[in-house]
Amino acid sequence: MIAHHELPEEGPEGTEFSADELLGVCELGLVGADTRKMASALETFGIPLWDGTVDEPGRLAFMGDREGVLILSPERRGWMPTGRASEPHPVEAFVSGARDAEATLPGTAHRITTSVSSLSPREFT
Repeated sequence: MIAHHELPEEGPEGTEFSADELLGVCELGLVGADTRKMASALETFGIPLWDGTVDEPGRLAFMGDREGVLILSPERRGWMPTGRASEPHPVEAFVSGARDAEATLPGTAHRITTSVSSLSPREFT
């Protein structure tokens, strides 16, 4: 879990953490054999490459922005800090985008749905 303490929605100090405080997912790893094709599909949704690269084998690509990042990883790349090899598992994500769209990323079981409207915290799955 990642907390951004500067966000105004944070719960009052000194209170016990509750799942009601979850506002969204900051980072989500998507594993696939061809991160270049995955990134290209996300860019058509209006989700840009924010950092990293798809041009160098074994590197990560960070798609989105500070409010939400989809981390594209090639299969078997070690995750930090454990070094555990990345594995492809089906993911369904609902994210803000430049247009309403949905698709399965090429070569994966990752289903991405984008919406131009804001999602409330209760709409995450």
